[in-house]
Amino acid sequence: MEAFVTGMGNGGVDVRATILRELSEYWGRDPDETLDRCLNWEDYSVREWQRQDRTTADGVLDFYQQCESWTYDLLWYDYLRTCEYAIPHAVVIAEWLRTRRRPGSHLDFGAGTGSASIMFHHLGWRSTIGDVSMPLLDFARWRVDRRGLPIDSLDLRQPLPDAAFDVVTAIDTFAHVPDVFPVASSLHAAMRPDGYLFANFDVRPPSEYNAWHLYSDDLGLHWDIRRAGFRHVGAIPEIGMHIFRRTPSSSVSHRARLGMDSLRYGPPSKAYWQTRHATGSLVRRALWHR
Repeated sequence: MEAFVTGMGNGGVDVRATILRELSEYWGRDPDETLDRCLNWEDYSVREWQRQDRTTADGVLDFYQQCESWTYDLLWYDYLRTCEYAIPHAVVIAEWLRTRRRPGSHLDFGAGTGSASIMFHHLGWRSTIGDVSMPLLDFARWRVDRRGLPIDSLDLRQPLPDAAFDVVTAIDTFAHVPDVFPVASSLHAAMRPDGYLFANFDVRPPSEYNAWHLYSDDLGLHWDIRRAGFRHVGAIPEIGMHIFRRTPSSSVSHRARLGMDSLRYGPPSKAYWQTRHATGSLVRRALWHR
C-alpha cells in the first residue's frame, strides 16, 4: 500500500492535490472543472458513448479512442482507494505474489492511467502499461514520464511480444472486450510458461450508465480464458479476482481439463450472448460457430 500511495502522490503525501493537478495540467482545464469531471465522470462517458453507433466492434473501439472521461474516473477512484474507500486491486495482487513469485516482468493489460504499473515498478518489477484506448495510454505515458520511471508501454491494437511476461494483470478489463477468446489467446502467447494471469469480470445488467460493460454473465468469459490455455488455480474473494496459470494449450492435461470446463462454462450461455450490442452478439455467434 505504501508503494501504491507513493506512486499516486509522485513522492508527495497529498494524493488528492497531485491527481487534480495532473488532470488539470494534462487536459488544460481549471481545478473546478477538473473536480466536476472527476465527480460526474459517468455523465461525460454517456455523452461520449452516444456520439455514434456502438453496436459493432468498430463502434466500441471508437469509443475507447474518445473516452477522455475515463482518465478522470480511474484516477479519482485510485485516489479514493488511498483513503481506504475501496481495496486497491493491484495492492492485493502484489501481496499475493510477494511470497509466490519473485519480481519479474509484468504487463498491466488495460492499464488505464498506469497506477498499477507505477506501483509494480516501485516493488521491483519490470512493468509495462498496455491499453487499447489512446487517450488513456497517452495520459498514462505522460504520468510515467513525469515521474521519470523506466516503464514501457504497448498499444494493444498492435500484436503483443511473444513469451515476454511472467505476470499479467487484467483489472476490470475483460468486461469491456467485445471478443475475449482471441484476446486471451494473444495473452497466452505473450506469457512465459507457468505465468500468472489475474482477471476479474465486472459484468453488470444493462443500463444507460453501464453501456460499456458488455456482459451481464461471466460464465462465457471464464470459458474463453480457460480454452485459450489458462488453468484456474485460485481466487482472491475480497476483490473478486480470479487467478489463472498459463499452461501449454496443446497438452493432454489441458484438453482433459477443457472437457470438464466445457460442462460448467461452455458453450456460452444465452445470457452471455446478450451483450449490450446486438450486432456484437451476432459477431460473437459467428466466431463461435466458425
